[in-house]
Amino acid sequence: MDDLTSTIWTFLTGDLISIAGNILSIASFVLTVLLLVETRKLRNFYKIRMRGPSLIRELSKSASNLSNYVLEFDDFIPQIAEELGKIGVKLRSL
Repeated sequence: MDDLTSTIWTFLTGDLISIAGNILSIASFVLTVLLLVETRKLRNFYKIRMRGPSLIRELSKSASNLSNYVLEFDDFIPQIAEELGKIGVKLRSL
């Protein structure tokens, strides 16, 4: 009986702690990955929310410039290409 008790006690103190440690380590890793994903989502949401209004103003200004350039298209071809390039960069930053 004493031998059985010491065997059970050895298993509970050694192997069970090791198994519990492994399970908790894996759970901790999964939790860390989930927190990383959620943090990135929040960061992207606030980046758009904070920069969005200023980018919309800049895009509106560029659209106004383009509409002025279109009236005399042949004279403003380089400016139109430049304005479209600026718009492309602003849209990619969103």
